[in-house]
Amino acid sequence: MKKKILVASLFSTLVLAACGSQPDTTGSGSSGSTKDPEAVTIKFAWWGADNRHDAMQDVVALFEEEYPHITVNTEYGAWDGWQEKTLTQLSGKTEADVMQVNYNWLFSFGKGKNIFMDLNEVSDYLTLDNWESSYLEAMQVGGEQAAVPHGMTGRVPLMNQALYEANGLELPTTYDDLLAAGEVIAKGNTPTGEDNQYAYLNV
Repeated sequence: MKKKILVASLFSTLVLAACGSQPDTTGSGSSGSTKDPEAVTIKFAWWGADNRHDAMQDVVALFEEEYPHITVNTEYGAWDGWQEKTLTQLSGKTEADVMQVNYNWLFSFGKGKNIFMDLNEVSDYLTLDNWESSYLEAMQVGGEQAAVPHGMTGRVPLMNQALYEANGLELPTTYDDLLAAGEVIAKGNTPTGEDNQYAYLNV
């Protein structure tokens, strides 16, 4: 069966890949009969920490309970190296049917062309109206719905006031002040970074 990729995106990002024909999850069959649906196995891949792995596997268990004819094989790991691993799998056509990808990968993987399934093609199986339109538009590549957000994240700037005071500095009010403070606070930093100190953090 020719494999297509269906993406679910995360600002961070999730991805789905599916076989050319969609499985019937209703149990009624495409003709409305009551025959049992065909057994299907899909692979779901993501990165994260242990708490995400545990939560995702709980979700998989609930999904398999709801749809006993679908078996979900999981693959997960740490963030480091995940992009390279995903690219290798895509090149070798061994990628997961459902995968988490980073937001910008939607555009870089295809160099501006959508390499994932257009989710509008599976509107009979996937409801998109529970996402804000602006979130969906951010996941569109070449006019196609390449993904949906799995989560929305933001950046928080932090400055350690005690660290500034210990170095005889005021909190900066201009960019030049910040650069100057960085030179003082980071003067003892090393390439290994084990005890490095920073004037500003973005988390």
